[in-house]
Amino acid sequence: MINDDSFLNFAEKKCELGKDLFTIHHSYVKEKMYIGDQIKEKDREIREKYDAAKEKLLKFFVPFDNIIYTGLENKIEEGPNLIIANHPGIARDIGSLLKLYTRPLFFTPRKELFDKNELNQLIKDFYKRHLSKYGSITATLINKMLTPIRNVFSDYVPKIMKETKMISIDLNNHKDKRAAVKNLRESIEKIKTYLKNERAVVIFQTPISMINGNETEREISQYHDYLYKFNTTCAKIVNEIYKEDKKIIPITPISIYNAEGLNPFKRMKVNIGKAMTIEPYLKEENLIIELTQDLEKTIATLLEKSGLHSKKKYGRTGTFTRSIDCTSIRCTRRSRCTPEGSRNDTLVLNPGPLDFWI
Repeated sequence: MINDDSFLNFAEKKCELGKDLFTIHHSYVKEKMYIGDQIKEKDREIREKYDAAKEKLLKFFVPFDNIIYTGLENKIEEGPNLIIANHPGIARDIGSLLKLYTRPLFFTPRKELFDKNELNQLIKDFYKRHLSKYGSITATLINKMLTPIRNVFSDYVPKIMKETKMISIDLNNHKDKRAAVKNLRESIEKIKTYLKNERAVVIFQTPISMINGNETEREISQYHDYLYKFNTTCAKIVNEIYKEDKKIIPITPISIYNAEGLNPFKRMKVNIGKAMTIEPYLKEENLIIELTQDLEKTIATLLEKSGLHSKKKYGRTGTFTRSIDCTSIRCTRRSRCTPEGSRNDTLVLNPGPLDFWI
């Protein structure tokens, strides 16, 4: 039989335990609120710098209001969002997204954009490659004329990249494969952290991939010959976040058309698709591949709806690729391309009036 004293002692111990648990919980909540306030304050600082940089960059990237946006109701202005888009240009497509969203976007540029000298050299190489068709003398002259602009741009961009906390991707550390994998893993973890903190991250599907330590052009998409085959990074990122936190990250597919070059008078077409998530693919055995292919197919469909029709419908088997060093509108065939008229009837791309990489 329990007497009054033992019951009181038991009750007191329970109360003490309850107080301890309340104190621990209260401290945890306060710490979470403090961390949350720190993130909000940091985001406010980034937002101010981002908005100032955005205003300046838009004057350079898209000085005229010549962008046709479709699907504006599908853009997500709050909460986590992974934005995936094709990357046909070098600057104007970036400008089209800056103009589209009022919220800060966190891009994933190559690491050269974070260093003044490396960016300067990157721009020089770009000019050299794309102006060579006009002759070496003309190319050299234009390059010299553009030097002051290039220097100002090379000074400004790395500073902004660091201040606005963009995510650096190292594509050139290929001599040491372990270091390359480590750097990529760090970038992916940073992207995941940004998404978990309710930010919007942009990943462009570029025409370049790293194979055996060398920059290699991707094969053309089987769904649209304006696209290149998508990599699986986006699907892996949202899958890892789901496994770790059971958090569903919406992925917004966006198609961009006619952003090539720096001609400010070319009218771009940007089509924003409905957000996709990993949820319908969770029971799929190859969910990463399935989600990646559906993202690629969705952006191909968005391009078709924008009026850019593929030269060949879905299911193409060709291995032809566009060359980044094209010197004419007709695409160059690489040594790995199947010759025209071979047994598998591979299509030779001829984009007609579209100057893909000029």
